[in-house]
Parts: sequence; C-alpha cells; structure tokens
Amino acid sequence: MSVSVLATAVALAKARTPFVLATVVWRRGPSSGQQGSKAVILADGTVRGWLGGACAEPTVVLQAREALLDGQPRLLMLGESAGGGSAGGVGGVGVGSGSGGVGGVGVGSGSGGVGGVGVGSGGVGMGSGGVGSGVSGDDGVRSVPMACENDGALEVYLEPVHPCPQLIVVGRSPAVHALALMGQALEWEVVVIDEGGKPDEHPVPALVRTTLDFADLGVGVSSAVVVATQGHYDDLALEAALGTEAAYVGLVAASKRADAVRERLASRGVPPDQLIRISAPAGLDLGRLSNRELAVAILADLVALRASGRLTLGAFPEETQTAVDPMCGMTVLVSDAKYSSVDADGEKVWFCAPGCKQAFDAEAAASAAG
Repeated sequence: MSVSVLATAVALAKARTPFVLATVVWRRGPSSGQQGSKAVILADGTVRGWLGGACAEPTVVLQAREALLDGQPRLLMLGESAGGGSAGGVGGVGVGSGSGGVGGVGVGSGSGGVGGVGVGSGGVGMGSGGVGSGVSGDDGVRSVPMACENDGALEVYLEPVHPCPQLIVVGRSPAVHALALMGQALEWEVVVIDEGGKPDEHPVPALVRTTLDFADLGVGVSSAVVVATQGHYDDLALEAALGTEAAYVGLVAASKRADAVRERLASRGVPPDQLIRISAPAGLDLGRLSNRELAVAILADLVALRASGRLTLGAFPEETQTAVDPMCGMTVLVSDAKYSSVDADGEKVWFCAPGCKQAFDAEAAASAAG
C-alpha cells in the first residue's frame, strides 16, 4: 500500500498538483490504522490510501486542508496519549510514555510537552515524559479526542507538498538566457521554449523545448510565463500563454510595441478579460537596463508576487460541510456520513459510526418514554 501511495505522490508532484502526504507514526490498538500506513490527501478532500476508519479520516482530511493552506506540517494526535492521559484538545495533558514524532524527533524523558519536546534516543522514540499541556498551536501539534467504540489512538504526521514556482521563458536572446539561469539559482522550475531553435544555443540545453507547446508542462497558478521573443512571434506566444492558467503572463517589450501586440490579439478575438492578464513591459520599472539587469527586474517582480500570495495555491476548493457527532464529539463529513437522526428540536444530526447513532437513538427513546 505504501509503495502505491508514494507512486501516486510522485505522479502528483510531477503534475505540479498540491497534496498532503499523511503517515501514521504511532498507533495504539484497537485501531484500523497501522503504523507506517500512508495516504495522499488532495485539496478537495480526496483520500488515496488508508489511514484509519470513519472516526479518524474526517479530522485528518480537515487538518490536511489547513496544512495545505498555511504550508506548515503538523503532528495530529487522535485519541488518548500513549500513557493513557487525555489528548483532548487545547490544554489537554497526557501523562505517561509519549510516542515519538517524525524526522528524528522522539518524546523524551522529563517534562517534554508542547513547545519543549524532549529528544529521545531514536528517530521515532518512546520516552517517559509524555505530552504536556497545550497540545495545539504554533508548535505544529494538534490534538483531537477520539471517543468512539474502541479505545484506539493514532498519531498522524501531515506533510504538505506544494509545487515550487515555475518560470517558463519564451524566446532566444541574452535576456532569456539570464532569466533561465537566475530562475535556476532561485531553485524554481525553469523551462525555455525556443520555437524552431536549437537547444545547444542556450546555456542549459536540457531546459529547452523547440516547439511552442504548453500542453504537458503542468502550467497552473504557481506558473509565470515571460515572452521575450524580440518581436518575432510575440502574439503567438502570448496567445498560447493566455490559454493556460498561469498566474503571470509578461511581455518583454516597450510600451508602444506591447500596445500593438494587444491590438493584434484583440483583432483575432482574444477577449478583454484575457488581454488584461498581460504584464507589459514585464518587470519592475527601473529605467534603462542591460539584459541581465532586466532579468533581475522581472524576477524581482515575480518574487514580490509570490510573497504576496500569488504563484502559490490560487483558488482553493470550497470547504467540505462538516458536523459534530453529538455522542462522541468527532468531526463528520456530511457528504460521506452514512448515519443520521433527528434531535429533540427537529434538527438533523450525523454520526461517525453506527454505535454512536444507536446510543443516540436509545437515549432519545428513553427520554420520550420517561
């Protein structure tokens, strides 16, 4: 199972699709989740793989969504701590032997706890300190009580994986060469498109494509396209770029030529809402610049866009409707819920498992009879 999940993760990364890799790093039975189990969770809540049953999965999905939004990994603790103490929410205290974390962190002896996790003797270790109070917050640890039919518990490490910014430069010129090299220095994914050109005419031939085709590049909201064709096929390159979901489409040209290109595209039926996507002249206005300085001005503009939140996730799927199981307090994904009932006020309620519904219905029947 883990091998197929990791293969899925590799495929998603190549397609530049954001996801969360979730791994069970500790468990206490009875629990359907097994230590080492993995799953990939997408932004829309799709789960590929297996982590646990009906009680655990909705909470893991919601926490994975938060991890994608803020870009921060986290350790999710579901149920009681390893020593039997409460891991129930903010300020819950778990006393006893604590489970190890991820990436070389284990809960060690002493008063470990959140914000002061003791380092154990192994990568994922067991210590005598347990988890201290305040198990939620900026430390990357989230605790949720899991009070369903079994007494199991899980610790799941959630690692968000976002595609790095992608820079696609179209053309063949000293400015293109400088942009490609500087984009690489930033550790961005760089592609050069030189229609009809030769790869060996560029500093890094491996980056070069010789056809104007964006189809299999995974262009999306973390991508920037810079057209620097020096008037040779500006309009064709821009039209192709506007057919993608790139967050930025720039043209290296003086204002007069840029306006002429826009007019040419408009005459071919490119709508105004697409034409306004073109940034021209591309880059920060720093005056008369050399080719390398122009590349710096363009990348400075792109870095500023990324820092402001563009070239990241872009639009995020709407949050899935959730409910709280009135019997155990677990989060339930309404769209996936199989068990429901109506409370005393006539409001519909949902349950994570049949045992919770059975207990609710029994209480309701006793109250009505009594």
